[in-house]
Amino acid sequence: EDLTEMVNKLATDVTTHEEALSFAAESFREMKDEMK
Repeated sequence: EDLTEMVNKLATDVTTHEEALSFAAESFREMKDEMK
């Protein structure tokens, strides 16, 4: 596996991770609002 492929895979993983994090944060905020 060459370097470019590795970098692309890494970038994809990071993007997916960030999307998952923001989704989790959004869900958490909604949950907190409902508990009020």
